[in-house]
Amino acid sequence: MRVGCLDGRHPREGEIALRRIADALTPTGRLFIDGGSPLRELDVRR
Repeated sequence: MRVGCLDGRHPREGEIALRRIADALTPTGRLFIDGGSPLRELDVRR
C-alpha cells in the first residue's frame, strides 16, 4: 500500500493513518515502509 502521509511531511495525518492501519491489521499483521532497500518495518502495536 502506498501512504504518502507517512513520509513525515504531515505528522498529524501520519499519526491518524498509523492508528487506522493498526486498527485494520490482524493481531499478527505487520507494516513495512518502502523507503529503499531494505524495507523498514514500523511497529504499530499499541
